[in-house]
Amino acid sequence: MNNAAWLEVALNGSWNRKRQPLVPISVEEIVAEGIACVREGASIVHYHAFDLERGVQSDDIELHRRIIGGIRDQVDALIYPTTSSRKLWPGKPDALTGRFDLARALAAHGLLDCLVIDPGAHLMFDPKQRWTPYIYANFAEEIEEALAICRDSGAAPSFAIYEPGYARVGALLAQAAALPVQPIQRVMFSDTLLYGMPPGHAAIAAYAAMFAGLGSRWMMAGLDYDIDRWMAPALAAGADIRVGLEDAPHGSSRSNVEQVRDAAAAITLSGRALATAADVRAGLASRPLPV
Repeated sequence: MNNAAWLEVALNGSWNRKRQPLVPISVEEIVAEGIACVREGASIVHYHAFDLERGVQSDDIELHRRIIGGIRDQVDALIYPTTSSRKLWPGKPDALTGRFDLARALAAHGLLDCLVIDPGAHLMFDPKQRWTPYIYANFAEEIEEALAICRDSGAAPSFAIYEPGYARVGALLAQAAALPVQPIQRVMFSDTLLYGMPPGHAAIAAYAAMFAGLGSRWMMAGLDYDIDRWMAPALAAGADIRVGLEDAPHGSSRSNVEQVRDAAAAITLSGRALATAADVRAGLASRPLPV
C-alpha cells in the first residue's frame, strides 16, 4: 500500500499547559491518548515524557518503558520519544551531553522504533515573542552517531526538515550509514517561526519535487502550525500527515484524538487509504534512499 497515507500524532511536545492547555503530561495521560489516537487511525505516536515533580522533560528509562509498553500492550503502532536538542545563544556555553543515551537504553530493551535526528541547523526566530532568537544546531558527528544507532538497532530515523538543506544532508548521511530502512521525513512548517519556506502551494510543490528526486516519502508537520489549511493539497501531492498538540497552533481547543479523527477523515476524502503500522514498517523497509 505505497500510496496509503501514514498518519502520525505528536501528543504533547515541550509545551506546558499555559501554552497548550490540553496536552497530556503524566504517563497515564500519554498512554491513554496514544492508545485512543491509534484506534482512530494513527500509525505513529510521538511523545515527550515529563518528571512531574520537577516540571521538566525526563530521559528516565523507566518512564519511557511505561509509556511505550503501555501503548504497545493495547495497540500496534510505531512509538518514539523526543531527543534532547541543542540551543545555542550568544555568550552562553553549550552544556548538552549524553544526547543519545536514552536512545541507546531504549534500543537495548527493544523499545526504539524511531529516533529523532535533525540533520541541519537554523535560526529559531519568532517575531511575536520577546525571547532571544537562538541557533538550533545539530553537528555532523552527532547525526552520524544517531544514524549508527538506527543502523545497529533497526530503528527508523525521524528527520525533522526545517528547510530543504536538512533533507539533502540527511539523504547523504543516511546513504553513507547503510541503513536497513529509510528515514521518515517530517517537513516542519510554521505559521509564526521564521525558518524555511512559508506554508503554501509553492512550498508543497517544491518539497514534493525534491523528495521525489531523493526517492523518499515525506510528511507534512509543523510547529505552531494550522495544518488543516494545507492538508488537502499536501495529500494530493503524496504527503503523509502529522497532527497533534505538539504541532498545532498554541491554545488549541481540539484534542489529539479529535485531530487524528479529522485527519483520518481527510485522508479518506482524498481517496487515499489510511496506512496501518504494518504498512508503515513495510514502507520503511522497501523504499531505501537511492545510492
